[in-house]
Amino acid sequence: MPDITLENLSELLFVNPLPSITGWNRLEARPRAEQFDRSLKAEIRDPLWMLTRQWQFGEFKGEDAGSPVWARIKTRTTRINRFQAVDGEVKGLNYYEENSTTKTFSPPLEAIVEREKPALDLPLRLQMGRYWLKMLQGTVGLTRNYAKDYLLDFPFALPARDEANGPTYAHQDVWQLNAAITGRSMDGGALFERIMAGNDPWESFTPAVADQIPLRKLGKKFTDWFVKQYNLPGEGEDAWAPSYLEYQFKVAAPENPTGTSQTVLVADQYHQGRLDWYNFDVDKDTAKLNAVSSPVEDAVQKTEVKNFIPSMLEFPGMPNPRWWEFEDRRTHFGDINASTTDLSSLMLIEFGLIYANDWFVLPYDLDAGTLATVEGLAITDNFGLRFWIPASGSGSESNWERWAMFQMNHRKEIKPSDTRLFLAPAAGKIMESPPLEQVNFIRDEMANMVWGVESRIPLQDGTSRPGGEASNELRKYLETVMPDAPAPVLEDTGAKISYQLQTQVPEHWIPFIPVRVPGSDRQIQLQRAGMLRVIEGKLGNPRVEPRSELLRVGLESNQPYFVHEEEVPRAGAMVNRTWQRARWYNGKVHTWLGRRKTTGRGEGYAGLRFDQAKDR
Repeated sequence: MPDITLENLSELLFVNPLPSITGWNRLEARPRAEQFDRSLKAEIRDPLWMLTRQWQFGEFKGEDAGSPVWARIKTRTTRINRFQAVDGEVKGLNYYEENSTTKTFSPPLEAIVEREKPALDLPLRLQMGRYWLKMLQGTVGLTRNYAKDYLLDFPFALPARDEANGPTYAHQDVWQLNAAITGRSMDGGALFERIMAGNDPWESFTPAVADQIPLRKLGKKFTDWFVKQYNLPGEGEDAWAPSYLEYQFKVAAPENPTGTSQTVLVADQYHQGRLDWYNFDVDKDTAKLNAVSSPVEDAVQKTEVKNFIPSMLEFPGMPNPRWWEFEDRRTHFGDINASTTDLSSLMLIEFGLIYANDWFVLPYDLDAGTLATVEGLAITDNFGLRFWIPASGSGSESNWERWAMFQMNHRKEIKPSDTRLFLAPAAGKIMESPPLEQVNFIRDEMANMVWGVESRIPLQDGTSRPGGEASNELRKYLETVMPDAPAPVLEDTGAKISYQLQTQVPEHWIPFIPVRVPGSDRQIQLQRAGMLRVIEGKLGNPRVEPRSELLRVGLESNQPYFVHEEEVPRAGAMVNRTWQRARWYNGKVHTWLGRRKTTGRGEGYAGLRFDQAKDR
């Protein structure tokens, strides 16, 4: 800024007609005392007003009720140690401590129930072959390297282009993968099947005598790795009931040291993919699960007495029972708009506003697979009175009147509920793959039947494809390889209409027709049927067969497949077959192939019509 003189004053005033001088000062806090004790006390200037407000809100109204301040509980626990799938063999389980005599710790119960043998597709066979060659390379003591011998002994063969191998060659992606690994990689699946059949781990070549025993041991190690890697079930461990589209199994827990007395729990309607107490009922018809094909450790019942300080049951944002307390406002009770049929919201509001100070929590830790009985619960309140608390639902009321939260019912009997608590050894978190197979069971009232629609079909390259897309590719391929039929000789009769016996249906729609249950004139069940593959101008019309494992039940052995009619309601049912992965104790990972049933998408119409008259 230039200096101000008498000569340039008028010029500067013209440039800045409103000159000003700006000044500022910093604001600083100046405490009146060095201590903040009084400020943190939040003192009340008018305590009499506070007392009158307490009187106005009924805070001084006395109640003949005390708050629990001390609890003493006595429990008796045991753990499940037997498993039986449907009517299979009884297998041993171990959910005891790590230092028990049984060394192997059982997987999550979902993995034991759901696991099934996966189809050895191309990627899985390729992985098994690479793992075997890696094991060969790391084996010390062999006289020579047998890698080339195994590549020639268990090769991948490119399928021939004919009708028999149509489903493999029909999909270009599968053919390209097969062509890429043929002559370059080893088929580990063929080696696995040979060893599991009781044969030596070689076929066309003979290893040196000194190498035969090491190779047999290596073959045993190879099969153990695959069974452990994919949780393959043993004989009699398949819990899937195809007629019910559900899993059915039993578990048992000993009630004495020798296991002569057991509690048998049955789960005959499990399909949710997550096991919990509500899946089990006490089976009084089965006294015990006796025959065991694997080691079992019978546990002695453990009795414990513990003391607790009860704490009030609350949830985030719950209104505080004392009116002057501050709330965190995470739950806006004033914004809850509950109708007369919204029972869950009404119960939440009633609990939070009326019965909040009537519920208390006594935390009690249980191990996985434990069946616990509360033998006694004594409560001491703030007046020094002691009360004996019986188990809820232990009265003689009927089943339909009983409040049975976390309690199991007696199967096929109307009795007081079983007051024991069963903590199923279920995985905390399960990762699930996209559906490898998906079948949608829908009702078709126009055709008076049920259709099993293969929404997802697995391919040999390890992937899955929409059922309509996969079936169209297969049909187009068959049109190119099936022999041509001779041209029909049609006489001109002068008819104005033609007669069509039956319309075509998409090939991924598998029919289930209603048939009578043997010995009954009224009960109906659904039997898998088949549609003819009619390709105009081609010879040979084979029956369309399902391509998913979910619908190929009994097909290889030429056995019929029945589904109970009540399992397919009007809304339908959808069954998925997916890979599951969960982390268990000590960070151990378990992988298995399982199934899950959910509600369908309603009714459908396949367009199937009979006896149609058409204009020529």
